Amino acid sequence: MLINLENNTVISRYIIGPFSYDVKLKATEFEYISFFEDRYGEFGTNLWYVKNKHYKMYSFEDREATFQFSLNLSNKLNIDLLDATEKGNFKWIEKEKI
Repeated sequence: MLINLENNTVISRYIIGPFSYDVKLKATEFEYISFFEDRYGEFGTNLWYVKNKHYKMYSFEDREATFQFSLNLSNKLNIDLLDATEKGNFKWIEKEKI
């Protein structure tokens, strides 16, 4: 997945053997990044935009790797970071303290 910050475009690249194609989607404004644990015990990162729409960015087996990826992405996009690893106990991360 590629993000073009100049025009808020997200490009999903699909590769099957020697063939690939890109799907470009326009997002009006990126709102925040969240990281979470799914029902299989894996961790993921979502990029949220326009209220309740999101892109699933990445999946990890380890919470710390997910946190670092999410933190780096939120810093590059200059948006907030939400820890959603505990169901019903979401916490906004204060990046200045890290």
